[in-house]
Amino acid sequence: MAASNIDKVGFFDSKMVFPNIKVTPKRKVKLYEIELFTETAGTTVIDGREHQIRKGTLLVAKPGQIRHSILHFKAYYVHLDQSDPLLTSYLDKLPDLIRILDFHRCASIFTAMIRAQSSQDPAKRLAVKGKLYELVHLIYTFSQNKLSQKVHDSESNFQLMMELATFIDRNLDKEITLSFLSQKASLSPIYLHKLFKRYLGKTPHKYLSEKRMEAAKALLLSTNLTVTEIAYRTGFSSQAYFNYSFKKMTGTTPLEFRRENASRYPIGEDDELPGK
Repeated sequence: MAASNIDKVGFFDSKMVFPNIKVTPKRKVKLYEIELFTETAGTTVIDGREHQIRKGTLLVAKPGQIRHSILHFKAYYVHLDQSDPLLTSYLDKLPDLIRILDFHRCASIFTAMIRAQSSQDPAKRLAVKGKLYELVHLIYTFSQNKLSQKVHDSESNFQLMMELATFIDRNLDKEITLSFLSQKASLSPIYLHKLFKRYLGKTPHKYLSEKRMEAAKALLLSTNLTVTEIAYRTGFSSQAYFNYSFKKMTGTTPLEFRRENASRYPIGEDDELPGK
């Protein structure tokens, strides 16, 4: 089975490309165009139907559609051809616009594709296409989740939850509690818990735990930091609690995980904590 050829992948800022126009010309879509909007601004028009652009909305334009945009907007994007029947069969089933519950996960896949595309890795095409399949699977899963299509809460609540998720991503080494987040958001702990789970698909505690574990795994494989140093860098109160949590979530200890996987990855001295 042939793998879809990726024509382009990157980040688009309409102000940089079209600084002096407000509406782009109508055009016929030739490739599959997947775009993840990173801010609430602008309007996209597909086959004559207007869609307000909102952060966390993902667009899937298909060959043969007519589209143009009312500027301005920013978005991650990937364009691909029709050479993989399996992949395109799923893309054809998708609605033109989908609300993505886990914006940061989706954005991280685009970022990984961009980095792989620009790397010197001789197998970079394989890496990019692997992430493409992961992206389409994620999109399709969200499109089948009725909750993702029925969330009608105010945009301000959605934006607030995205901001809290970003705050967590960037402060994994800090003490973050539900009480702290509720004060930061000026919401009751119960209501914040409900909104966060609705938009992110998991509770704040689970989101924080998973992000810390992702960061810990990355540091175990890409640095020579000790387990104790990694524990404190990723927000665990002690090495003992880090060991306990790591084994509970992965089934193995941090040192066993490093020994079993480190040979697959180069080791660096000063790698930055993911999310910083």
